Amino acid sequence: MNTSSLTRLGGLAVILAQFLLILNNLLYLLSGQQPPDATRVWISLFGFAFLVLGVMALYASQSQQSGVAGLIGFVLLIFSYVGDVAVMTMYLAAAEGIGTLDQIAQVRAFETAHTVINWFAWLGVLIFGYSTYRAGIYPKIAAVLLMLVTPISFLTGFLDFMIPVFIVLSFVAWVWLGWKMLARNGVVQLRPMPAG
Repeated sequence: MNTSSLTRLGGLAVILAQFLLILNNLLYLLSGQQPPDATRVWISLFGFAFLVLGVMALYASQSQQSGVAGLIGFVLLIFSYVGDVAVMTMYLAAAEGIGTLDQIAQVRAFETAHTVINWFAWLGVLIFGYSTYRAGIYPKIAAVLLMLVTPISFLTGFLDFMIPVFIVLSFVAWVWLGWKMLARNGVVQLRPMPAG
């Protein structure tokens, strides 16, 4: 399988991931922001699994142009998404009656890991968006929207009305990038890396 086919499959994975994650987010809003049930957890698990594959392809398609910043953002994103899978597994255990959310919350290591995962995700999206902007292979506006996901996501912890803004912004940014990956013509133009 050639590189352009892998890039297209990665774009499809990003788009599929975002449709699964927006479905999970809509169920979250419709449930009155209750803790996830087993259905929502499974949707999230598959969504994050596809997103990991898509981000790998997105990074690979622009790795030479995105430089060290791209690598740092990529590593942070992968660690955060894999960490999210671990968090979702704990939620699945609670949804299946193996434990309770109160019991999980009492484990200090879980709370610390969850906080670290969130910071990895915020920094990863910000740096990856910046490196995508700098690489110039995909639309710069989509990269800016991706960078804006970080401050909006941070604000959702303080302002409930920012939750739908975060959901829509994240969906649009990732789907736009995924669509551009899917629609690539297979010609990869290598450009010199910008200075700085």
